[in-house]
Amino acid sequence: MKRGKFLKLLVCVGLIVVVQLATISMASAVVNWRMPCFWAKGSYYYTINGPEFADLVKKMSNGEMNITVFGPGELVKALDQVDAIARGTFEMMVWHDGYWAGKDIGIGYYGYIPFADMNIDDFDYWMHEEGGIELARDFYSKSNIYYIGNGGYSDLEPVFSKKPINKLEDFKGLKMRSSGVALSFFKEMGASVVALGGDETYEALSRGVIDAVEHTPSSMMLDMGIHEVTKYAVEPMKHQPFTNIAYYANAAAWQKLPDHLKAVVFAATRQQLLRLRNESHKKEPEAKKFLLSKGMKFISFPQKEQDRMAAVAQKLWKVHAKQTPFAGKVIRSMTDYLKREGRLPKDYKLD
Repeated sequence: MKRGKFLKLLVCVGLIVVVQLATISMASAVVNWRMPCFWAKGSYYYTINGPEFADLVKKMSNGEMNITVFGPGELVKALDQVDAIARGTFEMMVWHDGYWAGKDIGIGYYGYIPFADMNIDDFDYWMHEEGGIELARDFYSKSNIYYIGNGGYSDLEPVFSKKPINKLEDFKGLKMRSSGVALSFFKEMGASVVALGGDETYEALSRGVIDAVEHTPSSMMLDMGIHEVTKYAVEPMKHQPFTNIAYYANAAAWQKLPDHLKAVVFAATRQQLLRLRNESHKKEPEAKKFLLSKGMKFISFPQKEQDRMAAVAQKLWKVHAKQTPFAGKVIRSMTDYLKREGRLPKDYKLD
């Protein structure tokens, strides 16, 4: 009898040990990643693509994956994110390809193609049906980065300025913030352009370092308080006919991730970027109405001036296509797609 009780006790102890070991094993199996988000904290861009994204991944993975989100500058400066993730400083990031145009101008075209008759649906089709995402993944793999997934919006981005802008010549000498391909574009028009992270823009405007900025649609600029340090919003500005945003992982970290968690992360990127698109579209009319009530003057940029800007942009495509083999491949693929869709003349040539 005593022996039977002892065996039962031994079994119970064994079960307790097994449960404890299983608990320890489950705890050690949780994947913990860090992810900087380059938009200003408190903005809806940050909330959707940072904390909400992390919460969604945790929920979809049943707690197997935990992502800690950091604001711009908390781990590294916003413009330094891509170099940092390549080194393994953190495992994941969300940002805009245009910020790495200095590495290769071709990757800047993954953010947008200036003055192209192309919206985010067109770009998404090009990415996933015309080989765009494979080109991006191959490019980033050379820097130990994995391009996970993309999405974005087609809401246009006004130029917010302290000075009125009514014609192309008004850009000459204008001190303005820009990034990516747009930086080259506005330089072509004579502007004095500097690359700044979104978190640095308000201070630069308030201190007089710059007098104008192109960065995001009106709703996000409102979240950043840009209306407090500018007087005019110039629209429509088609230098950025769509905005593509993406999530990336350190390649070594991504390789270690189990396949089911890779699927979770990819699905979450697509879902949250679609949510950003819808939220941006919803907020734009509200933002413009509020800005008008605060005295912001919206300038309607004349069509003839837009046509002049488009001509500058199309010449720039040709210049950029010759800068690197990768840029040539990307821009040619994009313009071939636009020609097939009837958005560019059939006889348009990059050469």
